[in-house]
Amino acid sequence: MLSADQRQFWMVSSVYFFFFSVLGVVSPYLSIFLSGEGFSSEDIGILLGVATLMRVIGPSLWAQIADKKGQLHRLIQIGGMLAVISFGFIFFFKDFWPLLIILALVNLFWTAILPQMEVISLGITQGTDRNYSQIRLWGSLGFIVAVLLAGVWLEWFGSHRLPELIMLLMICLILNAFFLRSSPVTPQSTSKKNSLIKRMCTTPFIIFFCYAFCLQLSTAPFNSFFGLLLTEHLNFSGYWVGALITVGVFAEIVAFLYASRFFSLWSVKSILIVCVFFTILRWCILGFVPHIIPLLVFSQLIHALSFAMTHAAAIQFIHDYFEPHQLSRAQAFYAGLVYSGAGAIGAYLAGMTWQNGAGALWTYQWAALVALVSLLFVLMMSKEQPEPDSTHKGFQDEAQ
Repeated sequence: MLSADQRQFWMVSSVYFFFFSVLGVVSPYLSIFLSGEGFSSEDIGILLGVATLMRVIGPSLWAQIADKKGQLHRLIQIGGMLAVISFGFIFFFKDFWPLLIILALVNLFWTAILPQMEVISLGITQGTDRNYSQIRLWGSLGFIVAVLLAGVWLEWFGSHRLPELIMLLMICLILNAFFLRSSPVTPQSTSKKNSLIKRMCTTPFIIFFCYAFCLQLSTAPFNSFFGLLLTEHLNFSGYWVGALITVGVFAEIVAFLYASRFFSLWSVKSILIVCVFFTILRWCILGFVPHIIPLLVFSQLIHALSFAMTHAAAIQFIHDYFEPHQLSRAQAFYAGLVYSGAGAIGAYLAGMTWQNGAGALWTYQWAALVALVSLLFVLMMSKEQPEPDSTHKGFQDEAQ
């Protein structure tokens, strides 16, 4: 029999698995679905940009509710159910404006899930021999399974049937979410909220925010149009799309498994310098020589650095820089303005420069330039990390 803590660990891991399974279909294949429905690259950029923009608004709204109610698992359940209901309308309305509203609502409700999951995950690892990366890697596994499944689904049924797969995975997430439990969160006083704002206005955090925003902006062409690069520009099949994305996520899993060791040996700044340098190299490969298969595979291996380790570094920085009672809102701020804000702007810009495939290579070239700007901000960061609070735990656990 599993103990209560073990059951909670596996329930949280299963929610991560299905959450990122949904992203494993949406991230690489949604643009292919939209293209198959007859939308231009400009339309796709707007649809993805507006949908992503809702993820700027959503985390703060849900964080406000979390401050008052404190039941994080209930927010995950409610947000997930509303997302499923909203997504169901895609089977009936596929014109531009109805689809824009559907994607906006789905993303607004979807943002209730991940920030609360991050706080729950960090909470259940306190006082145990497990760390965040051991939970988060299940998300990467879910992403791999979904990417491969969606590649086969695309070849067998066509892009117009992808919403059915997305709906199935979303329902699986909701079913698992109903077994979640979370410790009550004490509502924040006004003074604590003000202290969070003051903490965010400090120079180290502003520099970190600028770095993270630019880096995430540079990833938007990959997140929005990598599938189209492979299928329309390089004429790859759905199987190849799934295989190449799987290579990247396998590299991501390995990085998450060893993240705690890296953070016990090197500072966040040192790790980020390496990660951003290779991110620039990755976008240069896609922008200049994507047709060279060995280099294309190598660019996917860089995903271990351009996503996994940069994400790990961001979580570590936030976890160390803020007090425990500030973490939920800090995570919401980061997820909203960095991941979603930069993602929305980047998706729109990528849609404008993609030009139905004619500007595919230039799109990744400007992504490399933006990543170079993020490197400049990393070089401005202090070598010394903020001292981690002794009452909570991040990646810097003792290396196994």
